[in-house]
Amino acid sequence: MLKKKRSVYLDDDLNERITKLAKNNGISKTSFIEKAILYYIKNQGKDYKGLYEILNEMFQHIEEKIDKNTMAINSSKKDTDILLQLKNHELLKEGNGEVTYIDEQQSEEITKLKEYQKKNISKKRTKKLSGW
Repeated sequence: MLKKKRSVYLDDDLNERITKLAKNNGISKTSFIEKAILYYIKNQGKDYKGLYEILNEMFQHIEEKIDKNTMAINSSKKDTDILLQLKNHELLKEGNGEVTYIDEQQSEEITKLKEYQKKNISKKRTKKLSGW
């Protein structure tokens, strides 16, 4: 379906509410407005009270996924913090005061790890897109 750009003027309060609801549901403002208009047309403008219930029900699974992703990110951050603490301890015990940044010189091991991670992420994306 070909979509055409339209300009809509909204008061500030309504615009803020749409922005907040769209963000909370993980969709664009355009998508949110489109769904609201389609709902209005489908119901011939009669049933406003059920609009938010239907939208909340439609996007409940997105909230659950966001929660899961947040937990995964927090877990990764904790793991990264532990590794940083271990490396800091190692450097304090055995360090010579010099630091070589990855941008300056990257070890072969880091290069291999980055390539492995890139392939691993690519596989996961492919599985997700294919529905596996």
